[in-house]
Amino acid sequence: MIAIANFAFVPSIVTIYRGEIVRWTNTSATTTHSVRAADGTWDSGPIYPGGSFSLDFGIAGTYQYVSSGGAGMAGSVIVLEATVTPMPTATASLTPSRTASATASGTPSATNTPSPTSSPTASRTSTATESPTASRTSTPTSTPTATATPVTGVKTRNLRVTNVSEGGFTALWTTSIPTTGSIRVGPATGVPAERISDVRGAMHVSTLHVVEVAGLASGTRYLFDVISGAGTDSNSNAHYPVTTASNLPVPVPDTAFGLVVASSGAPAPDAIVAVTVEAPDGGSTAVSTTLTAADAGTWIVNLSDLRTPLRTASYPLATGTGLTIEAIGGNAGYARAMVTVEEARAAAGTVQLAPSLRADLSLQTGWILIALSLEPVEPVIAASLCASVAGLTEIDRWNGGWDAHLCALPANDFPIEMGRGYFLRLSASRIWTYDGLPWGARLPFTLQSGWNLIGLPGAATRLTAPGIVNSIAISGGATVSTAAEVIREVDRWHDGRWQGHLAGLPPDPFAIEEGRGYFVRLLKPVTWNLPANTGTNRVRTLTTPLSEPPTRQSSEGTDR
Repeated sequence: MIAIANFAFVPSIVTIYRGEIVRWTNTSATTTHSVRAADGTWDSGPIYPGGSFSLDFGIAGTYQYVSSGGAGMAGSVIVLEATVTPMPTATASLTPSRTASATASGTPSATNTPSPTSSPTASRTSTATESPTASRTSTPTSTPTATATPVTGVKTRNLRVTNVSEGGFTALWTTSIPTTGSIRVGPATGVPAERISDVRGAMHVSTLHVVEVAGLASGTRYLFDVISGAGTDSNSNAHYPVTTASNLPVPVPDTAFGLVVASSGAPAPDAIVAVTVEAPDGGSTAVSTTLTAADAGTWIVNLSDLRTPLRTASYPLATGTGLTIEAIGGNAGYARAMVTVEEARAAAGTVQLAPSLRADLSLQTGWILIALSLEPVEPVIAASLCASVAGLTEIDRWNGGWDAHLCALPANDFPIEMGRGYFLRLSASRIWTYDGLPWGARLPFTLQSGWNLIGLPGAATRLTAPGIVNSIAISGGATVSTAAEVIREVDRWHDGRWQGHLAGLPPDPFAIEEGRGYFVRLLKPVTWNLPANTGTNRVRTLTTPLSEPPTRQSSEGTDR
């Protein structure tokens, strides 16, 4: 939101709320700049032409900053206390004959909840069926359901576990400011204690961090904490789990390679490249490599090191198997590409680091249930979304009942947030385009008993409705066979009607789509972390498959 142009910060003073991110972008064509706190507590390091630097401000106050190179460049960030906004949750009554009704208040004189045929001032009711013989009534109460862990100071992002083998693994992550990096690791039977430093040295300072762990036992579960500078990320004291692979025969080499360039077009001097298969069966583990200036932007990985999610076998590859290639350059940017195995073996081509990716979300006429697939570079609120999309008339969120913002009125504005679903009403089909980055932090959900409206960034192509059911059930202390004791169903809004998958039953195992919202109904509160929520992030231990084979789709449902 701050441009570095003509040896000045534009604007030089910005005001934000606590927990928001400030991004400095170097718009110069030839000059490298940098930004540092006036008191020396943080420093961006070099920001190359076209590059950017982002920082989270978690404590209210006024922060002065200057250019590390002098030139009289200075500015300030004013951080205000944030207003706490409840996240969507609901509780449901369990009675033999029940129907759903929901209303949202847009203004004191009008009630507004989504309905494909209702007018802006009409009160409307929505119904949805659980099965041919059951319907439901929601009596929601407002409690948070999806929150990203608040972080102050150094923020750990884009955590990956890659190169999992019989005897070790690699931990990769980025930080919001340059720091040293290391991890503490140990068997799951105790607390992580052994400290291992970045492969480039214990005192290496960067926004990119790579730690390689060796000498572990095969098929064994370990825990680790991430240390960035003076801060430790212990995953809320639960630690990060990883299970080493089973002993397998040595595979035949299967080399893939390509090129990473900076935004200027020159070879990237410092980047991490991770390669994985994203698929509904849970996909593969990830393989990665770290680039230095001596590599001239060229990356090489061995595809035969890809494993199945449980790491008990090599992942089966065909020439047409799709690979996701992620290049992470820290402050230098991010890039992502999809190629086939055949293309990767012959040279995967060039990916270029950029400050952000572009998301194009297709919006159909009538009601559509959406969610953010990328974390927007610029914060999005309901009013700004209305201004960006012609024909958008209303935005509703689930907040213990439907809570609406009418685009024609200024009242009841609210933020559009990661991890939440939103109903949009349009008078004509449109494409909403915005710039953002893959969600790079943990995305924990505090799901309440009853209805919860959530978004699932990064889950497309990897998870299905049964996979979501199973994952939430396991987090709630159940198993796949007893999932219905924890979660009742997952619902999506599809072709103008509700379509639901019930726990333990085979019908409607629909795939999770990027940019769509989903209702989940629970029978007990559960704290749940979205599995593998950022591309190649495999920081989890699978105890059951995350998807199931049925493919039949149902056309049953009732209009909302």
